[in-house]
Amino acid sequence: MSFGGGGNGKGPSSEINVTPLIDIVLVMLIIFMVMTPVMLKEIGAAVPRKATDETVAPPGPPPTIVRLDAAGDLSFLRASVGRYGETTDLQRPDDELVAIAVAEVSEALGHQLPRIVDTHVQRWGGALPQYTVGHLDRVARIRADTATAPGLELAGAAYAGVGVPACIASGRSAAQAVATHLRARSAGTGG
Repeated sequence: MSFGGGGNGKGPSSEINVTPLIDIVLVMLIIFMVMTPVMLKEIGAAVPRKATDETVAPPGPPPTIVRLDAAGDLSFLRASVGRYGETTDLQRPDDELVAIAVAEVSEALGHQLPRIVDTHVQRWGGALPQYTVGHLDRVARIRADTATAPGLELAGAAYAGVGVPACIASGRSAAQAVATHLRARSAGTGG
């Protein structure tokens, strides 16, 4: 099936897969902290590197989250390593990735992190879309063109919202729209 101009280089068929993806590594740091009950809260902080290209930050939660447990003695810190255009981070050894995460978070906080109790490293190749300048306009054009193909819906992080909750929401919305279209079609009231 072709839509929005087919093979003439216009419409969603020419723009639908142009959102670049980023390879990232999530580094979980479990650190020992002595906290008072007043300090028990969740803190979110984005820790971006200096950008040299014309990219915009994706919507959604910041990449670093600190959660303190009820006892206040351990903190779980999740830091992301990787950025648009970097392809070598996934090949780095775990200890090097942990050292990078600790150094960058310490610099952003303005002090060295407390003692690290344990770590966990998770590699995700092509995990996050990098929304470039013009992304929202491109998605609006794609959505307008796909609206001309009844029953075709878009979902996923490449269009709007990164993270599992955003992807679930867009998937549910697309599934509901397709189901509505199919019910109307089987009832003989729609395309």
